[in-house]
Order: sequence, then structure tokens, then C-alpha cells
Amino acid sequence: MKDNLELISSPQEIASNAAKVENTNGVYIVPAFNGLLAPRWRPDARGLVFIYHFLPNTNFFIKSAIVGLTGTENKAHLCRAVLESVCYQTKEVLDAMNLDAKSSITELKVDGGMTKSDLLLQIQSDILGVNILRNIHSESTAFGAAVAAGIELGIYSIDKPCIGSITTFSPKLSPEKREKNFAKWNKAVSCALNWKSKSNL
Repeated sequence: MKDNLELISSPQEIASNAAKVENTNGVYIVPAFNGLLAPRWRPDARGLVFIYHFLPNTNFFIKSAIVGLTGTENKAHLCRAVLESVCYQTKEVLDAMNLDAKSSITELKVDGGMTKSDLLLQIQSDILGVNILRNIHSESTAFGAAVAAGIELGIYSIDKPCIGSITTFSPKLSPEKREKNFAKWNKAVSCALNWKSKSNL
């Protein structure tokens, strides 16, 4: 028997597997490798595993909470739950920002390696209920440095920098379904809280 249970062999497999299913079939993953950070700030949070159909003679261990598993889910559902977990944590941070700013974010401009996944950005739009805007240049920091250098060298004009095309992802989920799914996410998170005592953080 192998010591480790390997679901995927590379990060690229997550999106390709997640695209094989339309939803997680009720599975939620709560990343809590070192507790939960903003906006919850709960260092006591740790991973829990709920498996109703546990394989005999196995030693399955994970440092995240996986809730809602039955005997009908497969690797694709888990991969999609991983993507959703990123988006739910983003929603929590943005909700906190909206509360502090006393205003609502109407669109989100994104960049970075993960934004190359169309599926991830569509899930994020569905969870937030706002448009997600992705520039053709996924690494904005590096691109901005290049544009700044180009302006200095006269390659670009400060009035007309090379911005690139924008891809927009619009929400397809109903507000009712969005709220229902977020309520389940919060229920999953509650399972991971108070797992580690304050005296042993």
C-alpha cells in the first residue's frame, strides 16, 4: 500500500478535472493548514475529514476539512471543491472590505497565475455575484514594470500604454442558490473551528 494518497500529479490537473462536473455534489473543502486567516483570524482551526464510506485498511490524513462526502463523489468533485474554497475565502475578504468601506464592490479585476483558469474565474463570479475582469496579461506586476520601462524608453506613450484585451466573466448563479451555497460553506468552516486549544496553538 502506498504511504500517500495522490489525487492529482500537477496543479494543472485541478481545473481540468473540476471541469468534468457541474458542481461539487455537496462537498466542501476548508483549507486550514495553519488556521484560518482574514477575515476570521482563527489559528485554532484545523482540518477535519468526514468520510461516510471509509475504505478499510487505509490511513487517510489531510490537513484540511472535507465535508459532505458520500459514496457518489469522485476526484472531479474534490478538484472543483478546491477551486470553490479559494473563491469562498476571497468572498469572505471582500465582504469584510465592503463592510469596512460601507460600499459594495461591483466588479473585480484579477491577475496572477490562478486566473489563467476560466473555470476558476467563472466560479468566482458566481460566488461573488459580480463581474470578474481579467486582462490578457495575467502577471500585472511584471507587465506594469515592463510598461513603465517602455514609457521611459519611449516605446510606449504614457497616454496610450499597451493595456491589452479584457475578458469578462459574469455570474450565472441565482442569488438564492448563491446564498444557499455560502451558508453551507459557513457550516463547513464551523466544523474546523475550535479544533486546536489556545494553549497548544
